[in-house]
Amino acid sequence: MANTFITSDMVAPRILMRVKNLLNMSNKFNRVYEDSIVGKYVGESIRIKKPLSFLTVDSEDITNHVQELKQKYITMNIDTWVSVPFSVTNRELTMELNEFDDTVIAPAVDRLVDRVNSDCCNLGKQIPNYYGTYASNVVATPDAFNDVIQTYRKLTEASVPRNNRHLILCPETFASLANAMHNVTAEQIAGKIIKGGLMIPMSGFQSIEEDQQVKYLTQAAQTTVTVNATLNKDSVLNQIALAGVDVDIAVGTAFEIDGVNAVNYVDKADTGVTRKFVVTAGSTGAGTKTVTFSPTIVMSDDNNNPQYQNVTAYPAAGSAVLFHGAPSGDTSSHWINLAFHKNAFAMVCVPIELLDEGPNCSRAHDKKAGLSINVTIGADILKYRKICRIDIFYGLKVLNEDLACRLLG
Repeated sequence: MANTFITSDMVAPRILMRVKNLLNMSNKFNRVYEDSIVGKYVGESIRIKKPLSFLTVDSEDITNHVQELKQKYITMNIDTWVSVPFSVTNRELTMELNEFDDTVIAPAVDRLVDRVNSDCCNLGKQIPNYYGTYASNVVATPDAFNDVIQTYRKLTEASVPRNNRHLILCPETFASLANAMHNVTAEQIAGKIIKGGLMIPMSGFQSIEEDQQVKYLTQAAQTTVTVNATLNKDSVLNQIALAGVDVDIAVGTAFEIDGVNAVNYVDKADTGVTRKFVVTAGSTGAGTKTVTFSPTIVMSDDNNNPQYQNVTAYPAAGSAVLFHGAPSGDTSSHWINLAFHKNAFAMVCVPIELLDEGPNCSRAHDKKAGLSINVTIGADILKYRKICRIDIFYGLKVLNEDLACRLLG
């Protein structure tokens, strides 16, 4: 009796299910934009609508208060194609399907998922808001459960919706949090608080999970840095020239500008708290340097749309710039544990065109989960062997940095 060979259409659905179950972070992202990606290829981009924002009016007469509906968009690049290629023998392709799954597919999918989770965790470097204390020359250590609660408070103060809030922690911080809960009773643990490796929302978060791909940021301190030139509505409002820079400015570094405060999300009144920004494109060396930052500054005179205002004033020349971190001469480091709402981030997973028709060129797609995986098995005539490859193609984007907050750990 002839051997039955495993084909790609047999394993593709299993691979998709495993990927879906293992994606810690992106499973909690906004995934509603899958229908706008037909025909997109590497290097192309799509435009995503940002939610409209409105102001209330305390008046019967709205003559001078009608708000124009000017739709804002975010551009998302579809630029990440990840493949796991490996050779397979006829012996392996004639295994029982479950054995092939455990022996070959599982470790390959684990590496694929680690890469996607790593890219997702990198988005934390674009988040300006944080809770915790920067440490000098050592990793900042969170005060376990209290810091989780305070991070939740930070989201509430930023008017983040209370549903769909999640927290991703590095293993060290997750272990500290678990240890801090050692006084919880066994009945509570078994019933509601810890289940299946997840800490269920005793803290207000819908989920608290660990991920070994959480990023570690090290940054050097600055001494006296000032704004080099005043910005106004005609400036590029996500770039700023800084005078007196001492050392390299790393991507992910948070900073504040004297005189530029945050505003209340409802009435746009001054909160009295300096607005936080984060460096998204840094600089090297000392002197006068230009960095790109997030969020983009929006004032009430921006295209007559005061509902999008996020600061009290434009940065003025000579204003002091405070870089968050250790004292002068030191470096500071922390894990970028990340609390976020679903709509803080988006992931678009693009279906890849099949190389050929047949049982060894397969695609598994879950529209609800927003995932698409290709599995291809083919002959390598140069080395007389068979090659299998698992492919995923996607783009990631920060939709709204104010819907997330770092927990320094």
